[in-house]
Amino acid sequence: MANYAYKDFARTKIIYADDLHIMNYKGIRCWCKNPKCNAHMYIVKPENPAESFFRASTAVKHTGACGSECHYFDKSEFDESKFKFPDILKNFEHVIPSKSDLSKKVSKRTLSSNKKPIKTIRQIYTMCTNTPINDSYGGIVIKDILADERTSFFYKNGIEGYKLVECNFYRYDDTTFTILMNFPCYSVYRVTEYYVQLEFMDEELYKKTRTRLYDTKHNSIIAISGDWKKVNFNTSPKPTKSRCIIYSDRQIAVIQRG
Repeated sequence: MANYAYKDFARTKIIYADDLHIMNYKGIRCWCKNPKCNAHMYIVKPENPAESFFRASTAVKHTGACGSECHYFDKSEFDESKFKFPDILKNFEHVIPSKSDLSKKVSKRTLSSNKKPIKTIRQIYTMCTNTPINDSYGGIVIKDILADERTSFFYKNGIEGYKLVECNFYRYDDTTFTILMNFPCYSVYRVTEYYVQLEFMDEELYKKTRTRLYDTKHNSIIAISGDWKKVNFNTSPKPTKSRCIIYSDRQIAVIQRG
């Protein structure tokens, strides 16, 4: 499922699944949101725009992270006004609050609103990947929140500032407590442009994360939250152009295993 697709190969004309005139696109091939993917997208349930969505045909499937299980975002479930960026990413760097503190916050939130705020990396990732890169959420343009396959050309010289980064595992270095990740995600359909480096100040957190990411292999989808800095490291076979410090395992979400 997908919230939107494109009417044309050049990806210049967006069509939203809940468009009032979506019925006109029944049986019409549309293009995937990922410019590097050739999946044939078709509208499903166009008779009811509130429930309609785009789906890739079985004949020509997705060839990138666009085919992940985080392919649909129900914006009616979330309170967009409570999305505070980059504060939400900064919060992931902190330790997890106690269960008692969390239950108190949840109960207060339930009383004040039926809609919940986005609060996890997976939710941010799902929202961003199901929203056109030039659209906004909470007043922030999507391409300024997430660096992924769709926005990689904006970050050809590196990623800087608080961002969520879609990537996958490349290798680790036990001597420096660092892990290199492919950006954009490596797959059999495309090559990585460069690496991003995860740095750890805590050896225990490094070893825990090393095992966690190594087990995902090289074709998974990982989302990393951090305050990224541009660098120019001569790593082989691709350069490393950005790095961030990992303070908490909350900064990393395994979106889909390979």
